[in-house]
Amino acid sequence: MSRLFSQRADQTTTAALLDRHQISTSVHFRPVDPLGPYQGMNHRLLPVTETAAARQLSLPCYPAMTDEHVDRVINAVRDLWLCQAGAHRTPGGSTTG
Repeated sequence: MSRLFSQRADQTTTAALLDRHQISTSVHFRPVDPLGPYQGMNHRLLPVTETAAARQLSLPCYPAMTDEHVDRVINAVRDLWLCQAGAHRTPGGSTTG
């Protein structure tokens, strides 16, 4: 499942934060302009495509996922969003701030 993250979130930082929760991520969408046949064709800049690609990460989503793993992914992403919004979560999971 691909997810577009906030403009405030750097793709590398977001992936590292999710990795701390043992949540694997990957990048499946890349702009075509830097790829082989399109290299050197700088006359067509793709700023919207490049911005979207820089904010996209694929999260785990597969038929054999357990409910526990789904909850871990949801909670990790929720914690990340709360962090970005300036709220703080206590170790017990309650929100303060």
